[in-house]
Amino acid sequence: MTDPLDMTIDHTRDDLRRADATAGAIIFFTLGLGGIIADAAGDLPRVVVIAATFAAVPATVTIRRALAVVRPRMIDDGEDAAPASWPHADRQEDGDAVLAAIDSADPRQIKAAQEWSLAKIAAAKNREVPRAISSFVVTVQYLAAVAVVSALVYLVMAIVSLISHLV
Repeated sequence: MTDPLDMTIDHTRDDLRRADATAGAIIFFTLGLGGIIADAAGDLPRVVVIAATFAAVPATVTIRRALAVVRPRMIDDGEDAAPASWPHADRQEDGDAVLAAIDSADPRQIKAAQEWSLAKIAAAKNREVPRAISSFVVTVQYLAAVAVVSALVYLVMAIVSLISHLV
C-alpha cells in the first residue's frame, strides 16, 4: 500500500509542475502578442502605435508575475531543519554528517518535512498564477480596445477621404 505522505508529495509536485507550465504558457503568449504588435506597428497610424505601446505596462506586469511563479524558491526551516532537507544538509560539515543524520532520523518525519517544504513552495506559486492570468487578461483586453480604436480610426479616415473626394 502506498504511504499517504508519498501520495501527498506526488500531488504537490504535480501542482508545482502545473503552475510552472501555466506560467510558461503565459510568458509565451505575452511575448507572442508583443511580437505581433511589433510586426504590425509599421502599418498602423501613429496614434494607434502609441496606444499599443502602452500595452507594455500590463504586459510587463504579466511577465513579472509569471516569472515569480517559475523562479526557484528555497524554504529555509532554520535550525530545526529536518534531515534530508537542503537546509539541514547545508549546515553539515560534510556528506558523512548528512548521511548519519538521515540514518538516525525517522523516515516519515523526513517525508513530512519534505511535504511541508513542497507545500510552502506550491502555495507561493499558486498565489501568483491567478495574478499572472489576470494581468494577461488585462493586457489582452487593452489590446482589444486598441484594435477597436484602430478600426474606428481607419473608418474615420476612410469617411474623411470619401467626403473630401465628393466635395
